[in-house]
Amino acid sequence: MKLEEKLYKQQQDLLNQRDVISNQQKKMAQMMEAEAPLFKDVCPNCGGEGCTCARWNWYGEADGINNNL
Repeated sequence: MKLEEKLYKQQQDLLNQRDVISNQQKKMAQMMEAEAPLFKDVCPNCGGEGCTCARWNWYGEADGINNNL
């Protein structure tokens, strides 16, 4: 009887761990999906992605690369 109880407890622990891992994977996928638009190279001048008419750094100042402003 003790062996069966021990095995049942271990089985429940493994199922709980599987659920925790699954939830962590879902959260990671959600975070990665949410971060992707933050790092797009969108031009502040024309709004185009990957545009080279003006380049800006994080502080909103021109960094001198292809700066036509």
